[in-house]
Amino acid sequence: MDYAKVVERFKKVFEGNGAVEESDYPYFVPADKEQLTYLTDLYGTFNYGTQIYLDNELETLKDYKVPPVVVEFYAQYEPKDIPMTNAGIYLLDLEAIKDENSSDAGGGVLLKYGLITIATTIGGDLVCIDLNDMKNNDPRVVIIEHWCCCSVDSVENYEDVQEIEHLISESFSEFLWKLSGDEYEDFEDTYLNED
Repeated sequence: MDYAKVVERFKKVFEGNGAVEESDYPYFVPADKEQLTYLTDLYGTFNYGTQIYLDNELETLKDYKVPPVVVEFYAQYEPKDIPMTNAGIYLLDLEAIKDENSSDAGGGVLLKYGLITIATTIGGDLVCIDLNDMKNNDPRVVIIEHWCCCSVDSVENYEDVQEIEHLISESFSEFLWKLSGDEYEDFEDTYLNED
């Protein structure tokens, strides 16, 4: 995937929405190599840093690997406090990904089952890549209401996750492309208020 083109599209949308990128605070930067390990070493990053699991309760993370299509985007173009598009989400930088997925605020609960929170909505709902469901090594992107997974007891297995997730995109690549072109409407209205 041509990430430079994705970033160009994002910047065009931001500019069209009246946001001005400051040279001292670019929207996208190459990732710090140490922080990139938050994606390349899930077990090493989260096993001892989680707020909700005891040591070694995250053994399942040894079975999951964030694919290159995701890692390469963050390696080259880590988002830094970028403005929102119509989707109404905050695309997280690597430090925020680490914090969100270690916390007891939903992301940490889902982590054990192979879902990595990469963005949050205005209302605090979770946008995740699902490492259990990939096509051509490119994970699906789903949204989950934060209240559905507000405690370890609320989600006990991957089947529970499947019952509460709502599909946004069949792949991270497609998600990024559409998001960068402002092709999504508000995520909460579109995916969570469909009933």
